[in-house]
Amino acid sequence: MTSPASLDLDRVLEAALGAVHSAMRSWSEGGLQTEEPLLNHLIGALSRKRRGCDVGGPAANRVANQVALLHRKGDHNTDKFGADLAVTLSIADGRFLKSALFQVKVGDAFTGSFARSQLEDATSDQQVRERAFVCVFDRGRLRTRVKQADAVLANFKSGAANSSQTCHDWDTLGEWICKWLACQIGKPSRVDDPNGIERRLSSYVVERRNETSSWTEPWRPEGGQTVNRESNGIIPAKAWLMIFVVPESSSERA
Repeated sequence: MTSPASLDLDRVLEAALGAVHSAMRSWSEGGLQTEEPLLNHLIGALSRKRRGCDVGGPAANRVANQVALLHRKGDHNTDKFGADLAVTLSIADGRFLKSALFQVKVGDAFTGSFARSQLEDATSDQQVRERAFVCVFDRGRLRTRVKQADAVLANFKSGAANSSQTCHDWDTLGEWICKWLACQIGKPSRVDDPNGIERRLSSYVVERRNETSSWTEPWRPEGGQTVNRESNGIIPAKAWLMIFVVPESSSERA
């Protein structure tokens, strides 16, 4: 399968890679170079309004972003998350719909350190496992590498709780985006799937950042928010970035 014909892949890569690099540069100039500040920088850069950002192919298409926070108090007021950031891409009212769930890791010299327990949380059920990835951000070189979470877990030595792995030969973020859009990796979704991952994410939303009348969740359960507790007590992600590619109109064009 090729990438969606409605997209201009060059413009998509320009926008996505530019935002990620900008976030990494700002993060690297700060004092605390750990995962949590990096995640905040990434969400801010990827969710900013992009006036005039036409990513369309044959016809002009603009990008609209939404950010939601996901949270549920677990046993003893603790929380377990399968991923740091969920990203959903919807094109043409969901005719193309995919979600990916990322564990964000900071690495050095293209080497990352991983915990078995976190990866097992990320791959604890098939629906999440098929969409779970690890993204390593190299703090020295300001580069990114991405690999499927179950493949990272498979490289652990038997019984080891932690693993240090070289990731220079993983997909670059640009390579990953191309493969993901072409559905070579990651499973697609259906907007009308009552058991879809997007509806599952919606059920955990507790804060919709900068919510306006234009906010949309076409997969959201009828009647609004209904939290369905996971059997394993794990929330799919901490934060959720929703990206909608919609037709550009003359009135909306910057």
